[in-house]
Amino acid sequence: MDLVNATECSDHDVARLTAHVRTLSHDDAFGMLTRPALIFQADRLPSGSFFMLYCDLDQLHDLNGHLGYEEVNRRVRHSFAPALRQSDLVGRWFSGDEILIILPDDSRLLWGLVQRLQREAESQGFSFSFALGTWRHPDQNLVSVVSRLARHVLRQKEVSMKQR
Repeated sequence: MDLVNATECSDHDVARLTAHVRTLSHDDAFGMLTRPALIFQADRLPSGSFFMLYCDLDQLHDLNGHLGYEEVNRRVRHSFAPALRQSDLVGRWFSGDEILIILPDDSRLLWGLVQRLQREAESQGFSFSFALGTWRHPDQNLVSVVSRLARHVLRQKEVSMKQR
C-alpha cells in the first residue's frame, strides 16, 4: 500500500497499521513507552519545568538469567505501573534496563514517587540506581539532560563497584 492510495485502505489495512504504530510506540515487555514515543510525547508537553527521574535497573541481565525474561518483565511492570499517574510520562530509554520518568515540577510528588518505586522494586526482588534532574521545556534539549543524568548514574555505579 502506498500513500497515494491511502483512501483505498481496507479495515484490515488500517488495523494492521494501527497495530504497527502501537508496536513502535509502546514497549509491551515493561508496559511503557518506547524511547522514540517518549521523546515525541515530551516534545508536546506545555512549556515549563518538569522533574526527571532516570532509573538504571541494577543487575538486570543476571536477574533475567536467573528468573527468565518474562518473569523479570512482569516484575518491572508490576513495580512501575502502580506508582505512576496517567499524566506522568514513562518509557524505556536506551539499553532496556534504563527507564525515564517525566513528571510535573513538584518535589513533594517526586520524593514520594522515588520511595514508592524503591519499595515496589525491592518487593519484586530487584533494585535500581537513579538520578534526579529538572528539564525546562522547550529551553533545554531533553536528550542532553538525560545524558547528564545517565553519566551521573554510571559514576555512582562505578564508585559502588570500587567500594566492594
